[in-house]
Amino acid sequence: MIVCASAQTQSETLAASGIKADKNLIYRQKIKPEHIDNYLYSSFFSTDRKAYNMKGFEVGSAGSAVTDIKINPAGHSIAFLSGTGKKAKVDIRPLGHANIKSATIKGLTAPTAICYTPDSRYLAVADNGSVKLFDSRTFAPAGEIATGTNPVMMTASSDGFYIAAAEGGKVTVVNLPDKKTHQTLTLPATVVDIAFNPGAKQFGAVTSDRKLTVYSTPEFIVSTTVELPGDANALSFHPDGKYAAVATGGNTIGFYNLIDSSDRSYIKDPEGTIAFTRFVKDGQGNVYIIYNAPLSIKYKRVVGFATNYTKLLEDELNARMLEWSMMRPMETEDEYRQRVNDETRKKQRSLFANEITTGLAGDLIAHEDVTLGGYNPESGALTLSIGSFAEVYLTVGEEDLTSFSAEDLEFRNSVYGLTADDNFELIYTEVYNKANGKTYRFDNLSRQNLDFLKNDDASLVPFEIMQQQSREAAKLQSIKEDVVEKALRNSSISEHTAIEVSSRLVPTTDASGKRINNYQVDFTYTVDPEYSDHEDFAPGRYRIEESAAAQSMLQIVNEAFENDLAGYLAQGKKVILTLTGTADAAPINRPIAYDGSFGEFNDEPCRVDNDLTAITVTPSTGIATNPQLAFMRAQAVRDHIMKSVDALQQMDVSVNYDINVSKERGGQFRRINVTLLFVDPY
Repeated sequence: MIVCASAQTQSETLAASGIKADKNLIYRQKIKPEHIDNYLYSSFFSTDRKAYNMKGFEVGSAGSAVTDIKINPAGHSIAFLSGTGKKAKVDIRPLGHANIKSATIKGLTAPTAICYTPDSRYLAVADNGSVKLFDSRTFAPAGEIATGTNPVMMTASSDGFYIAAAEGGKVTVVNLPDKKTHQTLTLPATVVDIAFNPGAKQFGAVTSDRKLTVYSTPEFIVSTTVELPGDANALSFHPDGKYAAVATGGNTIGFYNLIDSSDRSYIKDPEGTIAFTRFVKDGQGNVYIIYNAPLSIKYKRVVGFATNYTKLLEDELNARMLEWSMMRPMETEDEYRQRVNDETRKKQRSLFANEITTGLAGDLIAHEDVTLGGYNPESGALTLSIGSFAEVYLTVGEEDLTSFSAEDLEFRNSVYGLTADDNFELIYTEVYNKANGKTYRFDNLSRQNLDFLKNDDASLVPFEIMQQQSREAAKLQSIKEDVVEKALRNSSISEHTAIEVSSRLVPTTDASGKRINNYQVDFTYTVDPEYSDHEDFAPGRYRIEESAAAQSMLQIVNEAFENDLAGYLAQGKKVILTLTGTADAAPINRPIAYDGSFGEFNDEPCRVDNDLTAITVTPSTGIATNPQLAFMRAQAVRDHIMKSVDALQQMDVSVNYDINVSKERGGQFRRINVTLLFVDPY
């Protein structure tokens, strides 16, 4: 049985840096953990033929020695790969209260590796030169991708685009949407472990020649190579993608900054060889590094990682540029072309970048020591040293030198940029000299930008598409106003219900790396709290006809796609329908009856408060919890939309569920929202 150590402080195990391990938890076991996997914060492990949870309780077994385990990302089942050669097989066992039955995957010859897709819906099995996909709940075959390899490990990217499979010194990357091989990576030594970072922007492989190689996706071009201090055993990426953790040298985990190579720290554990390591988050967002020990699984809460400013800048910059590039209401085509062109786009991107970076930096100069350096009488340049920043130069006349002292200088309107190693640099400041009342300027605003600042792809949306999107946004607002006016006239809703409709372009890349423009439409509503029970869902209610606000919102959906937006409903085109259902904290004292009219849902994958899990609702179970109630509100919307918008039946529709349960009571927490993302419809 497990013994959980109390929280301790043990920052001395780390090399001198900003990173600290400020809490340690030890989950002791009676047997040695051999193969480990996680569901959210919880760990599971196998030894010989059996698997256990982190409390030491058995959760399943296989018929022969287990060579790998994988936990379904929704947490409802565990997959075992056991045996070798033609005697190898893949077994599924339910976890917790899941409705999935124990099963053995049929039709396999000699499976060698397994992994789940990130949406939990498919189990991938490497078998006889192919990656075979199986439904994760019914275990029915769902596709096959020929690779010509028999990998010993596989992992999937969080965006659902790729599965990477490693065999010897080769990694085969499979494109899941297209069901074909995307890339073949050749490494100089045997691959020991592989991983995608959480954002799927990077892929890493550690090899037996003591190297970590990081590739940027979707091109899978090498972006970073790290020389490791010892033999590599395991790899994991920090949640923000700036650091990688690698188990090396037997008992050491190194934390490597992938942008700034000088930033690295280490943990050493005296208890034995570390063969597994992974970053996980707890329910409060704290980051832990977990790893195996001879008779335990250890969790260390790690803090002090440098912020990934480059990622923050890039994300915010692309969002701002996209918004700026859109046509404005009442803007003519000529006005638009004059405002948005290659020259103005470049200038605006630079302005936004400086503004965002300066906001991220704050008033850095105020915390730095300033000293005066040398003076060049020919150029009139006075050197200023400002703490850790590069030296700056001010044009100062010789007659002013006698009035200069570091104590009299005041820095105003400073602007910062980012260097290639993700550090701030001063690129503009006005230096006010209190002794003589003069202001001197340091101006390096025209410095060479980071590569991604020069890459304007994120805002290069064809003019015709932006023009079309602007017209459709106006049409959506007109439809909304008409529907709301009718609802107000017949008193089904009042002015206390507010319905919002918005649309936007979402530039991105597909799994092949091609730049595409998706189109997203959002339908939301709010009701003033004191009117919620009358105009929206009453406690325990979930059917559309029980909410006038929801009916009005969905009428807008119907009219929009029956008329002006019907062109997006093209046969075979992909659309992602995301339904948000919410519930308040009012307890359900007795199960709410469900007649099965929307179908039966057994371990349906959905996100509950942002964590992927599985929900079951059938006529026999009824609705007994608030997550189930919120889920059924989302199901009611799905049922209504699929029946009322006929053309959706001919499209490739993926449905996602976002379930949110408030910790407070009140009608304002009982809502449904709809998002339709049309994938590259242009």
